[in-house]
Amino acid sequence: MRLSDVVRRGQGGWLSSPHLAIGLSVGLLLAAGVALGRDYGPSWDEGNTVPFGKEMLSAYIKMRSPTEWEGIITFYGPAYFAFTEAIVSVSRHLVTAWWPVELRHLVYFLSLPIAMVSIYALASRWTSRVAALVSALLFATQPLFWGHAFINPKDLPFLAFFALSMALGMRAVEQLDQRGI
Repeated sequence: MRLSDVVRRGQGGWLSSPHLAIGLSVGLLLAAGVALGRDYGPSWDEGNTVPFGKEMLSAYIKMRSPTEWEGIITFYGPAYFAFTEAIVSVSRHLVTAWWPVELRHLVYFLSLPIAMVSIYALASRWTSRVAALVSALLFATQPLFWGHAFINPKDLPFLAFFALSMALGMRAVEQLDQRGI
């Protein structure tokens, strides 16, 4: 079977039109994020989250207990901040035109497409794929979410990974149910 036959018939996984639409939407969202990602300055809480992330990353790498950390940031989980600092420390050697704060914002922004695909997956369980796509696009283009995707290292990543866990959990239960387990 040729690729043109697969596309014309709407078969073939990600080449089918509903999945192609969400894939293209995520691609456009990522392109817009990279194009606009340098327009955001440091947020007010990066003074706390950046050193906290570096300290936690060091603790993970050296397999030692981190030093005592004072302040309200201690109530947040350290894994996401450590992950962000790991990505920034590697990518600042690859993308030298961007400042570390801009790379950090791009890492924060990557939670928006995760949330978008998760919302699409959840909505497509109960509505048509077109309605699910529209709801995912409406979510991703909200100005509040768009701005927070770049500057807020806590709320949108939490929303994204919560929605992802819901979508994956429902998918896992569905698979177990089909197997009769």
